Amino acid sequence: MGKTVSESTVQAFVVMKNEVLKFAHSKRMALYLGLVLLILAIMTFAPYIIGDGLPDTPGGISSMYLSLVSLIVLMSSTLFASISIVSEYEERTALIVFTRPIRKISIYVGKVLASLLVSWAFIILYYAVTAVVSSVVAGGIDPDLLTSLVLAFGYSFGTTGVALLVSSIMKKSNTSTILTFVILLAILPAISTVMTVSGTDASFMLDQAGGTIASASESYRDSMNAALDGLAAALSNPANFINPDALMAALAGTGMSLEQFIAILSSPGVWFASSMDVSSMYMQAPDVAYSLGVMLAWGIACMVIALIKFNRREF
Repeated sequence: MGKTVSESTVQAFVVMKNEVLKFAHSKRMALYLGLVLLILAIMTFAPYIIGDGLPDTPGGISSMYLSLVSLIVLMSSTLFASISIVSEYEERTALIVFTRPIRKISIYVGKVLASLLVSWAFIILYYAVTAVVSSVVAGGIDPDLLTSLVLAFGYSFGTTGVALLVSSIMKKSNTSTILTFVILLAILPAISTVMTVSGTDASFMLDQAGGTIASASESYRDSMNAALDGLAAALSNPANFINPDALMAALAGTGMSLEQFIAILSSPGVWFASSMDVSSMYMQAPDVAYSLGVMLAWGIACMVIALIKFNRREF
């Protein structure tokens, strides 16, 4: 028994190594690396080109970078995990692999580890650049950055599970990639939106848990809540929606001044937004343990189903 487990473990790591090498020499890796570096370059240098530069506080910088972490994770699962299984059948390498004295569970575990390793490596790269930029520009690092990193690892685990499940069902790599991307970027968020609008708790949805990657940062939450306050203030000011010149022309001969008309619109019960309460929309500190649990549950459930499909699948 111990020997069998030991052999399976060694085989899994061999598969993982080969899978990582296959990823490293693929066009997908070059594309993904280019996209990540482009995003980092835009986030770092664009503020100096079009504005006054990056924020001068660690929290301000992390708020900018963390807003795109979930997209980085999603792209990794889409480009790598989504083809991990289906490629063996599409490229007919399964004819060679499955006839060798290697267990399917070892092949599967090796592919899971390879997908996670690639994703986590890029996540670490992204957070490392964020930390370095924050240290250089703001002289410090957001204390919530580590918590966000852990959540990013968890989200990667969950999305990798979804991608592997799709990969275990599909017959073409491109189809698997597209379907994985659509599920993670559109279908799951759409379901969450419908549930939220209908008053149903959607906190157990993977996309909702993934949103805590950014909201784990207090500075990010503060910036989003400040934006809400600004929006409410703008909507509460009738002058923002009135063209003074056109209004003066329309009021000509009525004996009512522009100030009087605006005062009427600003009175309670007349202007809808004047009593707008955004406090219920404020972004709250997430339950990190719960969010991680949701991500892990999604990942494990999808990976188990994918393993069952993989074991039953014939070439």
